Amino acid sequence: MVNKTVWSLSCVCFAMSTLLSLVGIISVIQIYYNVSIYYATLYASIFSGVLGFSSLFMPVIFSKFEKKKIIIAILSITLICNLIQLFVTEFHIGIIFRMIPAVLHPIVLVPL
Repeated sequence: MVNKTVWSLSCVCFAMSTLLSLVGIISVIQIYYNVSIYYATLYASIFSGVLGFSSLFMPVIFSKFEKKKIIIAILSITLICNLIQLFVTEFHIGIIFRMIPAVLHPIVLVPL
């Protein structure tokens, strides 16, 4: 059985590598949405802020439900949001669909 600390650290490293890879393509985000560097950086920062804030209360709210069903629902919602982000060219709509998975992300990482 895998140690819970090792599992938690590996999940956090995966989440951080995802965030850092987004930071590496800020210029691409700037060109795609036709916004300034400030807004392109905000695109990455809002994900971190929402993730940090929602990690305080989302695991407690969803602790009553069955973990397997919750994870399937969250992965489905994340897939839909990512597909919408792929085709959206409006910055504000893209940032909304970037925040939805960030709210749900802590539920997957915390053992319920």
